[in-house]
Amino acid sequence: MSGYVVDEDTNDGVPQAEIAVAGELSSTITDDTGAFRISLEQGGKPGDEGPITVRVSKNGYKKLERIVAPAQDLRIQLHKH
Repeated sequence: MSGYVVDEDTNDGVPQAEIAVAGELSSTITDDTGAFRISLEQGGKPGDEGPITVRVSKNGYKKLERIVAPAQDLRIQLHKH
């Protein structure tokens, strides 16, 4: 799964935001442009993946939790405090 984390007001990429998936051990950090890629460890057959919960956090922004389809390319907007 991959995507971008952007600032709601400016649409600029948010670097160093943490992306975690509920029920997974792995997490990742966005790069300087706000881009991320994370490998999902869920078992099952290909095409069997159901919705997952993604958690995004970054100092100065409100934490975000969102249910998404694992195969989709995400664009996540963070809101400043």
